[in-house]
Amino acid sequence: GQGSQKTMSSMLLNCAGVAPHPDVLGHRNVKLHLIQPATMSLPRYLFLFYAPVKILFQIWQLFSVLMSVPQLEYLLVQNPPAIPTLPLTTAFCWLTGTKRIVDWHNFGYSLL
Repeated sequence: GQGSQKTMSSMLLNCAGVAPHPDVLGHRNVKLHLIQPATMSLPRYLFLFYAPVKILFQIWQLFSVLMSVPQLEYLLVQNPPAIPTLPLTTAFCWLTGTKRIVDWHNFGYSLL
């Protein structure tokens, strides 16, 4: 019957400056968390020095958001980027008992 329907809440972690679909933004059961992109205007030859800082910044942001949310049943992760997303969400799901689903939607393209 009608009383047996479940209401599902969702949380969306999204890069600031990238607009989610309007249906997602307007849905009452979706809470949006913005993650700031780690961007700096540095010469390309400094990438080896900048990359670890960027990864640490992303780890801190993702970890902070994941630890601030209530217990999750499922975590859907879009990949790429694999670093630091996959190792961090693997650890988070193992520690919290959350089931992780990985969407490899753009994996083939990223290899080209």
